[in-house]
Amino acid sequence: MSSVYLDEAFLDAAGLSDFPELYTYIRERYQQPIPPAERKPIGEQTLQQQVKDNDDILSNTNEVFVPPVPNAPTKIDYGPQLQRQSYLAAQFGSTPQLIVYGDRVTLSVAYETTGLFPNGYLFKSYPEDARPKLGDKIVAYVASKVDNDVNMFCYIDQNGPYITSNKQIPSDTIIIINSTYYKKYEQLKQITYDSNNDGKVDIMDTWNVNGKGGTYETQSHVYGVVQKQTDLIASQQSGDSRHNYFNGDIKLQDELAIFKADRAAFLIKEGPFITYSFGAKVGTLDSVKKNGQTLYKIFSKIPSKVLPPYTKYLPVHSENYSKSAFCAITDVYDKTQAVQVVVNRQLDKLDCLFAGTYVLDNYENQSQSNGAETVETGSFIDEVIIKHDKQLAQQQIQYTITNRYSSITIDPRFNLDSSIHNSFHVVDDGTCKVCVFNLFFLSKGFNELSQVLGTIPDDLLPPNDQAIAFPASIIYRIDSSLNVPVMNGFFIINATLKQFIFSLYGAGLIPSDQTNQYQYCTSGLYYLN
Repeated sequence: MSSVYLDEAFLDAAGLSDFPELYTYIRERYQQPIPPAERKPIGEQTLQQQVKDNDDILSNTNEVFVPPVPNAPTKIDYGPQLQRQSYLAAQFGSTPQLIVYGDRVTLSVAYETTGLFPNGYLFKSYPEDARPKLGDKIVAYVASKVDNDVNMFCYIDQNGPYITSNKQIPSDTIIIINSTYYKKYEQLKQITYDSNNDGKVDIMDTWNVNGKGGTYETQSHVYGVVQKQTDLIASQQSGDSRHNYFNGDIKLQDELAIFKADRAAFLIKEGPFITYSFGAKVGTLDSVKKNGQTLYKIFSKIPSKVLPPYTKYLPVHSENYSKSAFCAITDVYDKTQAVQVVVNRQLDKLDCLFAGTYVLDNYENQSQSNGAETVETGSFIDEVIIKHDKQLAQQQIQYTITNRYSSITIDPRFNLDSSIHNSFHVVDDGTCKVCVFNLFFLSKGFNELSQVLGTIPDDLLPPNDQAIAFPASIIYRIDSSLNVPVMNGFFIINATLKQFIFSLYGAGLIPSDQTNQYQYCTSGLYYLN
């Protein structure tokens, strides 16, 4: 049947035989258009449009863009300016440290309560230069020597460190905080309220607001390059110049779970330093029992670029006071096993709090680029992308990293397993030297509450004969029962005595004929100059 005959039949049926030009208009108006060529999405823009937008910002003289400046930051210690609350007394004869180095802030305090301690801030005021972003409550691990039924927590906001507890803190309680955080970083793109009105807060609320896809996965290397350029431009314009790896790069094991809603959540890479702070539910995840302990895997996805080649051990704070925990972090093929939490017994549905810093042992300094090399391009858009790379390029800071663990003398009673990878890194960026340590030991225990781990060489001592204390996790590993006692305490680097010391609330010696052991885990960061 010819198309001419069909057209005449349609005209007759529609009563339009006398108006053929109207039928022609209707047919042309409503015929299916040819779809345009598909463009790969990048964020909410097409690749071509995104490159054009970037070029407008970088080339438009009316819009100021300041590329990253690698000038060495100034190190300022605001510790002597801090005024503690009246019910606190200095411990170990040391003054608090509050060191601001660029966007990185390190707080180290050791106090003892002189009376009943109500929940509240440690200081009467907090320097503006050290304050986190408005609205942030950054997890800070607080350690102590106190009865096990007293569980203290700490977060840092614009008023400084705030201590809260499940019950009133008694007099003569030691409070230890050693926390490193960043003032500026990319905020977590997570919705923390019930946006879809289903009666609960989970990842579905984020999908409801942002669309299930969240951020788009890049389709190729060129899309990845443009996306990184876009993110860098956006971060420089907003002042939040540090990428938060929790935004798309890392996923929780529980697909519906979110990070603790009332705490900041970030994992930041600055040169060789990896610093993280977050809260998450661990007890709801699948677990494995081993040696009277429970092991949890918390991430289903995490990139190798933020994982160390050798295992790092860091303390973990459970919201359940009867639980003691630490995490082991290492780069393995199965990324679901890269971060494992070890707990003295089965967790419940309460959150665990994570905060710490470690150094990538295999970090390599990036080569300096003078931007003068000639690159053969295949298209005009390639030329523009390469031009943007040069405009955004910065001179890289060169780090010198040395693991000084072998220069430390350790009491052999702590070294029951020589295969453990311990690190005591000195990192020098040409302006400041810092020590970042991650230590894990197995021992049969001691009868003393103050247990000397070993001696430290002079060039690793904190300056000004300071004694600096750090959080620690001590777990009693038992092979035959889950009735595992909980111990609490902290780790001290005493410059006057030139010693490492574990200070515990409760102690005991395990008979040599038993297989049970104590596990000691501690980590921290302090400045050498």
